Amino acid sequence: MTRYTTLQAALLCAVALLAAGLWLRPCSAGADTGEAALALQVARVGVHEGGFGSPGDIALVHQATLAHGDTAAERLRWLRRHSARVAGTRPARSLRTLWVRALDATPSRPEGFPVRWRPEVWESRLELARDLVSGRVVWRPCDGHPWTWGSRQDHRGAVRRGLVALACKGARNRGYALSR
Repeated sequence: MTRYTTLQAALLCAVALLAAGLWLRPCSAGADTGEAALALQVARVGVHEGGFGSPGDIALVHQATLAHGDTAAERLRWLRRHSARVAGTRPARSLRTLWVRALDATPSRPEGFPVRWRPEVWESRLELARDLVSGRVVWRPCDGHPWTWGSRQDHRGAVRRGLVALACKGARNRGYALSR
């Protein structure tokens, strides 16, 4: 009976995604919203934003999630909305987004990944995200409380929207706070 229910949910999900014109990763009936899911999404978004060579961007993404909820589920909900293309809820605009979206909790190389795959690097980035989310590691790259982050190209738009740039160290991106 449970198998039928899961299959039914997966089929409904697939039909809804196809009807919406989106080609996304499969969703599951009982999507995980706990710390493990948040850590995986923080790691994906951090790698998408700063690359595999910038663990500071994983810390920055995590630091920004802290302003968006008291629980892992609330923070994950915000992060999935904020980085919807990486989360798979909006169509990807680049192959990079598709590849990063395919990263999972295993060291296996995502199909079609274009760069030399070093599973130990992905494992270390995912472990950092797990440590940050669980509180075993505290790393706050930015002074203050970032509401979001952005690259140099995003700066002008962030300031126009009333955000204030924060001093951040160790990340390729910069944190932005709400103006008081």
